[in-house]
Amino acid sequence: MKIANIYVLLTVILLLPKHIAAQQVFFSDNFESGQLGSEWKKEAGTEYGLIEVSPTQLLEGEYAVRMGKRTDGKMNLNRLDLTLDLSQHQHIFLEFSMYANLEQTHAEDGIFLSVDGHDFVKIVDFNFDLWPSRTRGSLPACNLSELARIHHLTLSENSVIRFQQYDANDFVGGPGFSSGIYLDEVKLSSRPPYYASLPFYEDFENRQLSKAMLVGHASLTDPNAQVSISGVAEIVPFDTTQGHVFRLGSRQDKCYHTNVLDLYLNLAGQEEVTLSLMIYDNQDETHEQDGIYFSNDGGRHFTKVYDFDPDQWKDQIFGQLPPINVSYLAEKYGLTLTEQCIIRFQQFDDDDFSGSRFSSDGLLIDNIRVQSAKKVFAMLPFTEDFEQETLASCWQWGHPALSDISGNVTPHGVVEVVSSPDRAGKSVRLGSMTDKTYTTNALDLYLNLAGQDRAELSFWIYDHYDETHAQDGLFFSADGGKQFVKVLDFDGDQWADEYFGKLVSLNIKALAAAKGLPLTSRFAIRFQQHDDDDFTGNRMSSDGIYLDNIEIKVPVIEYASIPFAEDFETRELGASWKINPAFSTAAAAHIKPEGYIGFADTLSHTGQQSLALGKLVDGTASTNALDLHLQLEHQQKLTLGFWLYDNYERKDTTDGIWLSQDGGKTFKKAADFHYNTIDTFQYYSLDLDHLISTLGMEYTNQFVIRFQQSGERKLTGIGNLKEGFFIDDITVNRGSLLLSTYIPESE
Repeated sequence: MKIANIYVLLTVILLLPKHIAAQQVFFSDNFESGQLGSEWKKEAGTEYGLIEVSPTQLLEGEYAVRMGKRTDGKMNLNRLDLTLDLSQHQHIFLEFSMYANLEQTHAEDGIFLSVDGHDFVKIVDFNFDLWPSRTRGSLPACNLSELARIHHLTLSENSVIRFQQYDANDFVGGPGFSSGIYLDEVKLSSRPPYYASLPFYEDFENRQLSKAMLVGHASLTDPNAQVSISGVAEIVPFDTTQGHVFRLGSRQDKCYHTNVLDLYLNLAGQEEVTLSLMIYDNQDETHEQDGIYFSNDGGRHFTKVYDFDPDQWKDQIFGQLPPINVSYLAEKYGLTLTEQCIIRFQQFDDDDFSGSRFSSDGLLIDNIRVQSAKKVFAMLPFTEDFEQETLASCWQWGHPALSDISGNVTPHGVVEVVSSPDRAGKSVRLGSMTDKTYTTNALDLYLNLAGQDRAELSFWIYDHYDETHAQDGLFFSADGGKQFVKVLDFDGDQWADEYFGKLVSLNIKALAAAKGLPLTSRFAIRFQQHDDDDFTGNRMSSDGIYLDNIEIKVPVIEYASIPFAEDFETRELGASWKINPAFSTAAAAHIKPEGYIGFADTLSHTGQQSLALGKLVDGTASTNALDLHLQLEHQQKLTLGFWLYDNYERKDTTDGIWLSQDGGKTFKKAADFHYNTIDTFQYYSLDLDHLISTLGMEYTNQFVIRFQQSGERKLTGIGNLKEGFFIDDITVNRGSLLLSTYIPESE
């Protein structure tokens, strides 16, 4: 749908109810009487100056007052004074509409204020050179009370508002030969600010602004702001889905203007406050002035706290920014949350809402929500399968750009619970709603991990053609989410596409300690994804990841005594077994979700079951580690025996038996596997005493034997297109277990 068809014309918009905060109008003049009222005093300049109420169709109604010259010639100064008793009013705002007739900018142009009827101070510039010529419009409402305060004036019963115009030409002719202005719809009102309490929500469907919202005037607090009569800050209809929205932009092309919408909030006593909104980039360009600003003193000062970056956003699509942590940003910029907080949405550009991407600008916002969002830190054990469809209170849609500037956050990120792609039930997906727009998505889990030194994280992850980026991975925070540190890479380029695999038994303390992080009662785990395509299409035009069955628990490990025997017939690994990531015994890039260790009920040495180590999907090299925990203190003359079935396994330097004497903190390789008999069980008997002596180790009460396998092919397949191995009938005992033993080459 073309933008020109989405928005109604200005003349139609003007018929909508006035979107102004609660106010009391105490003076207005539309000059429809055909003459100036008693409150007005005119002083036309001596060089053919002209100030008069004149019939015109340039502004609303039949009449407006015009200021200029009767004929071309020398420069002339015109003054139109409005004298009012302003001592009885507070929070006074001035509004008016204007038509600039090829007027040029001069220092004499503007609005001046006097509180004694004699001495005047300029409070508003008329910067005609930067305004569109021969166009009607209006400046944002001027906060007269604030302007008086800035200039150290006290509004009195003798206050005078002076409209002043200065130029040399009359109203007829082309550029360089014509000047003058028209004024109309002059209005003064008292608007006491209303600071809304939380929660606050605005969808603009009432077609008027909430009493806690106000179209602001950026130049009051920003001397670099460009404010003109071409600015647009208004409610408009969008479509049947989005309803009414608020747009900020320009009525004219090639006329820069700074637009602001202010939201007044009472945030005193709030600990955690989040802001969310939907936003639409109408081909707007990025400018330094764009973004979100905070004030905690009722609007006297504003600080920019958040950038809008439409150059990096998808044009003409409504999307939602991740919730923005107001409390965090306030603290970051040295602001406290008070009962007089203002959140300002600001846009700056030079083109109107219609045309191509080279001649169209503007932002639309909708569904503004500000709420208290106190974090809930879950206790262990923790599990999440997302079957409730909505995220529990310990989860939050994270905002990476607040703590990681490398995260390119756009309104088109996706963090949502959906049907799982290859299994029953629900999962959560992270990605983009559009193609060719990079965005960084984060899902944060808040946990109380104080004292949980043995806690481990496991989760299922599905790579939907996602590519590898530095922003992808697992991040930790020890301070409740203020700062995050990456602890583990997600390597989509090397992972199998469209396969739900499991990353198991990630030692949270070890990952945190490697980055200097303690385990605290305000810990956060962030799952982060970054890419540029949506979930539809082929591997060249589709991205994203899915997460499911997230589990954090403290494992129960039993160190088995001697003699030990395992035939896997129970189809359940006992407490002395544990599947672990092979961080210390293989390359980190080999720790992948497609690794598989599971029971095989079609192949065994004896009985019905064996244990398979391999993959269920083809791809790049992945390493599996199966650990057996044993109490071997004071033992001697021990032998490890097991049967291994070679499923066309390709030899890898990390394959084999690894030993640990410190509960798995460190390992040393003890023996290789030799794949000499394909599709056949082969017996291995290893002299553990000899192995530990050779490695300089000793038997302890926390001894670990690791069976490790690495491969690229899946377990199933034809001939050498498969890979992996099966083990069965594992024993650890004193002495030789069989007369015929196999002695690995590494011995």
